Amino acid sequence: MVDERFVRWVITYERTHPERITRDLVREKIRRLAALEDEGKLELCGPFADGGGGIAILSGVTEEDARAFAASDPFVVVGAATSVVRKLEISCRENAHLGVLG
Repeated sequence: MVDERFVRWVITYERTHPERITRDLVREKIRRLAALEDEGKLELCGPFADGGGGIAILSGVTEEDARAFAASDPFVVVGAATSVVRKLEISCRENAHLGVLG
């Protein structure tokens, strides 16, 4: 079992109908991300340089929280994007690279 300190939830977004994205939707998406950041639950986020989607990495949340956040994303709600939520187990010195080197 992985120590929760070394777990992140990675949400990837793939744009499927970018023509549905409005300025208001972008603002709402940013407000939601900023609220997560204020709560200390957003590690990083941003669009991919090719314009095909983006990523958000969350910490200190449950799988259910991450899935609910992804499903309620404004771009996802209007069908402009799809989302995939995956659990990332961080490998680092502090956890002996997931116990392999410890």
